[in-house]
Amino acid sequence: MNFKKGVSIWSLRPGVAPTWRAYQHDTGAWYFVQAVSGEPAWEVPDMFSATVEEAEDDGLHARWIHVGAGMMIQGCSLRMSRFNHQVGTVLGRTRDRRVAFKLPDCQGGTVLYLRPRNLAPLEKGSVVEITGLTSNATLNGITGTVIDLDHEKARYIVRLPATEHHGPSEKAVRATKVVARTRLWDLDVTFAPTFLQWRREQDSLFVDSQGYHRRFGVHLPLRFATAGRETGTSSLIRWPLLVYMHGAGGSSFLRHSKKSLQTPGLNQCAESFVVVSPHCDWNWKARPKPWVNELVVALRAAEWIDHQRIYLTGCSMGGMGTWEVGAERPDLYAAVAPVAAHHSSERTEHIARRLRSMPTFVIHSLDDGVCPHAKEVPLWNLLREEGNEHLKVSLATNVDHTCMFERAYCDDSTIYEWFLKWSTSPE
Repeated sequence: MNFKKGVSIWSLRPGVAPTWRAYQHDTGAWYFVQAVSGEPAWEVPDMFSATVEEAEDDGLHARWIHVGAGMMIQGCSLRMSRFNHQVGTVLGRTRDRRVAFKLPDCQGGTVLYLRPRNLAPLEKGSVVEITGLTSNATLNGITGTVIDLDHEKARYIVRLPATEHHGPSEKAVRATKVVARTRLWDLDVTFAPTFLQWRREQDSLFVDSQGYHRRFGVHLPLRFATAGRETGTSSLIRWPLLVYMHGAGGSSFLRHSKKSLQTPGLNQCAESFVVVSPHCDWNWKARPKPWVNELVVALRAAEWIDHQRIYLTGCSMGGMGTWEVGAERPDLYAAVAPVAAHHSSERTEHIARRLRSMPTFVIHSLDDGVCPHAKEVPLWNLLREEGNEHLKVSLATNVDHTCMFERAYCDDSTIYEWFLKWSTSPE
């Protein structure tokens, strides 16, 4: 798979080579290249073109399903549920009436073969990029927001931003003339350092469900670009995802301090995990905002993420965030690890009930004067009473609150080895 050039292949078993690769022409049209011969074609032989008659079971949205249309996935069963509400592009139809549908390149460019009923037009509020217009080519490349849908003509009503000469405007655009933009706005999967460097995390933008811009840091594993060659396989490697929530006034995981980059713990983490650090835009008294879990939902659809091994951790205020974020969506995470955490006493029962089955590694100091150990004990006890058989508590001594980051994440690889013991049930 070549992310940089937009090459996309179907996910294959190890040792099986791809037959076709999908590319997008400058006009917005999709074409295919035979992997062995290099011969280009506008259609894969197993696909129908966009002019094939619609099948009777194509559902309510049949008229939207044409090659190049920007659409959204819906209603997939448990095995494919992580792809629901993800956006992408229709590539064509197969002879068994499935639709080949390509996810954005930053999510791996995965091509899924879906039933027509599992595709729907984009929702209002979706961000799209205009492409392939000939009569009004100056609009190509401009991004806008879907504000309404014309189901009769399969068109999106797009609000376009103000320009130097004109104010905001609206335009009806055919579904085949837009590219649906993922909420992972500027994530670059070619930005993968090969050794741990200070301030080399990628600072990326996430557009949440309300349209607000949120920032997050991401660090790809040091072997991200070479792991496939090292193992002698052409299949894409899927990496566990570590979501880290920082403390009040803190920063992303690998920007805690320059000195910490030399520690065995952080080096082990940088080798083994995709590390994502939401920029927590709330204070220590407030509950975390829901966009953090929205971000994780978008990331778990990426082909390069092992969606069964997503872990959540955080220190101080981020430890409180770990309790709350994990409790709101326990289905997303294989394990959580609050470090030097605190929580609101009125939330104790809610958290314990929601995380009763969650593998949980608590790391705290008996000498923590900021987040006293005694105030957390009732939550740990209630978790056990609720039946949590996978609660582990590690208590440090002679370590103050400000040193707990180093104790948990830097001194050794204990927390990372513990995380990798856990995975969610296979879909």
